[in-house]
Amino acid sequence: MDWKELPLEQLLERTRENQPSAWDELLRRYQPVIEELVAQRMANNAPLGVNPSDVEQNVVMLALSELARFRGQSEGELRKWLKKLVVSCAEDMRRHATRQKRDESGVLSLDASEAQHLPMEQRTASQFTLQQENWRRL
Repeated sequence: MDWKELPLEQLLERTRENQPSAWDELLRRYQPVIEELVAQRMANNAPLGVNPSDVEQNVVMLALSELARFRGQSEGELRKWLKKLVVSCAEDMRRHATRQKRDESGVLSLDASEAQHLPMEQRTASQFTLQQENWRRL
């Protein structure tokens, strides 16, 4: 079958039927659209540490997993859906890149030999439960 000649509606139908060649053709046709949408989005909101190719890759992976939920049939609907995916992925990656990371300089691994001999500062769940039961009895 010549996938390149297949109209978009039929290509979407075949893609929803999990035909890998149909997905490959859909991606071939719309990869430039995804690149363009990512470039537009990143031109305005390019956070540090976020690479456009990473956003493109995430959009493709999300599109693959979410295509069954896409109900549109036209090229305009597909472009609008792809744009929503780009915005969502770019925003998620921006949040992740700008998220304040935890300072782990004073953290001691529980597997470390030093941690085996340290007294616990907090009660265990069973100790807490025992204390609650004692309070109820009083």
